[in-house]
Amino acid sequence: MTYSNDIRKLLEITDPNITFIEGCLDQDAITLNGVLYQTVSATLSYDPVACPCCHQKNINNSILKHGF
Repeated sequence: MTYSNDIRKLLEITDPNITFIEGCLDQDAITLNGVLYQTVSATLSYDPVACPCCHQKNINNSILKHGF
């Protein structure tokens, strides 16, 4: 099992289009209101055709996927 699969299991990510590269873990953790946050960078390997919420068409990568 690779580190990418470990990260996927840890974060419960099931989307096969999200990939992690070596060194994706940000070394600088952030503490806000007493809670420690660590960031992980990933790549979405496909371009969405349209927004699933508002159905805006993705022309020239005009939409970005954020959230679920």
